[in-house]
Amino acid sequence: MKKTHDSLIFRIACVLTAAVMLLPLCGCWLIGGDPYAAAPTPEPSAKVTEQADTDIPSTEAPAYTDVPTPEATEEATEEPTEEPTEEPTEEPTPVSTETRASSREPRPATDTPAPTKTPKPTEAPTPKPTDTPKPTATPTPKPTSVPSAKPTDTPAPTYPPIPKSEREALINFEHRLAADYAPTDLVPMQTVLGDLCAYKKPNGLIRYEVAKKLKALFEAAKSEGVFSSGNKFRVHDAYRTQEYQWTYWNNKLKEDPHYGDDPYSNPVSVLPGDASELCAGIAVQICSTNYPACTAAFGNSNEFRWLRDNAHRFGFIIRYTDAKSNITGVVGMPWHLRYIGEELSTAIYESGLCLEEYFNDIPNGN
Repeated sequence: MKKTHDSLIFRIACVLTAAVMLLPLCGCWLIGGDPYAAAPTPEPSAKVTEQADTDIPSTEAPAYTDVPTPEATEEATEEPTEEPTEEPTEEPTPVSTETRASSREPRPATDTPAPTKTPKPTEAPTPKPTDTPKPTATPTPKPTSVPSAKPTDTPAPTYPPIPKSEREALINFEHRLAADYAPTDLVPMQTVLGDLCAYKKPNGLIRYEVAKKLKALFEAAKSEGVFSSGNKFRVHDAYRTQEYQWTYWNNKLKEDPHYGDDPYSNPVSVLPGDASELCAGIAVQICSTNYPACTAAFGNSNEFRWLRDNAHRFGFIIRYTDAKSNITGVVGMPWHLRYIGEELSTAIYESGLCLEEYFNDIPNGN
């Protein structure tokens, strides 16, 4: 009976010891502690040591030789009814956490380093952006201006002088031009005469030598005060093609089929294409801004009188006059100038003769 009792007490003591050893673990888990954290090892409590010495029997099992008697069996059946009911009812004295921690067998000291806080990464100071230096503007070298050559005035084309045979040629009903004749030294009259005169045909053509002599005549008239209030000579016509001149003649024939049958008795105002000095390029028809139309009225103007007395200085003559119309076969035309050169024009002016008379080539013996 006593052995059974001791065995029971031993078992209860083991259970209690195990419970006491587990309590710290449970408590730490409940309060969030670390059961394995290193804690200072307190001195073992005298009470616990005493209890362990008295309550915990020797682990060395006693040798039982006697077979339990019926009384022991009976005692064993009676004993447990009292012990188990009393033992568990006793509240175990609460043991402090330090006591519980000290009562358990100490684990081998493994210094587990406390988790160190990961240091916050030190923020490297962001370098302030340095102002990008503005690029120094490299001055673009100004291109050295190469002095452009001043445009040289295009020299006016020069032509050889008009041959004397052409310049002094007698052209009339008796002396006609070849059908294919055309001068080769024609220039636009405005390129030579400029603004010295007015024009009926600004793009009209004239032979170069004739234009140069006419320019000199206009300049002289301007310097000698022939005109006032801005008036000037007006070029009515210069060179005409034979085809163009023939249209004038044919128009007269339509009006009068006998027109020009006897020009020395009935002088004409229009000549055929091959009998006109205009088609040879050696004649000019001029009037003035005061008398824009080529009519007989121009013959009464101061401009005409100056021409009559001065045209020979520049190689021109008044080719057709009323006084010589029965010889020339043409009515008086004070606006018609014929270029023959200064030498011959001066001789004719001084002689008072017409060209046919001067060359002693009077038609029909008149």
